[in-house]
Amino acid sequence: MLIAFTQSTNHLARYCTMPQLTRTLSRFPDDELQLHIDNDIHNKTVWIITATHAPPENILELLLLVDLCTRANAHKINIFFTYFGYARDSNLNTQTSSGAHTITQLLTVFPINNVHILHAHAADQLRNFLQYHNHIPYDFFCTAAHNADAIIAPDGGAQELALTIAQHIRKPSYCLQKKRDPNGTISIEPLFVDLRGMHVLIIDDIIASGQTMIHAIHMLKRSGAQSISIAATHGLCTVNVYQELAKMCKSVHISNSIHQTENMYMQKYNIWPLIENIVQTT
Repeated sequence: MLIAFTQSTNHLARYCTMPQLTRTLSRFPDDELQLHIDNDIHNKTVWIITATHAPPENILELLLLVDLCTRANAHKINIFFTYFGYARDSNLNTQTSSGAHTITQLLTVFPINNVHILHAHAADQLRNFLQYHNHIPYDFFCTAAHNADAIIAPDGGAQELALTIAQHIRKPSYCLQKKRDPNGTISIEPLFVDLRGMHVLIIDDIIASGQTMIHAIHMLKRSGAQSISIAATHGLCTVNVYQELAKMCKSVHISNSIHQTENMYMQKYNIWPLIENIVQTT
């Protein structure tokens, strides 16, 4: 068995103690990509550890690698997405692209054995296009929640997760009601719960612009929360957003599913042990 990291997940390679596939990603003079592997992977199982967030080259590199493994007669090809980008782009109307549909259709060309995704965004919609195993890092959220008096879902999409974590730590959970107007402006409905003196943890799968979290924090403060922390599996925002959130919160917890620029504004959780366990037991 060989573990193959793409450019999008190279930051995790240093934690891996299993044999790794050696690959070189180069460019032609016109900037087109070419991928070369040094290993003989004939009749071997290859686990590709990847993520498909921006830039779009991450998707192209994945396709080049899967194609190369297929033509080199790998015994099995498994893919673990530490973040499946474009999952939120899963509509199928005829006037807007569907990134989730496009990516999954491209992958079906190849003989992929198993697909695993770390905390898939829009998980139910994604299953319309792809059969996969969804892995939610419960240990990460429970660690972040160990001092919380209540668990908060910033919208309906995180409600089930908030309830699960709350039940584990035997604390209440509450779900905020988020609205988005036609211009994309976010608002949070009032929460008629007395949170005075409580430390609350907001949990979600992803932080991108940070606007949902910022509006949720304002609402929770108006409800009397003494302190607020945040935990999200995938951090896609800039350091400036982390800085803004850190000013408003007691702590910000993010996993390293996506490479994070080192900064003082967040506490980073290493997701590799979870991935390694899945690879070794599947």
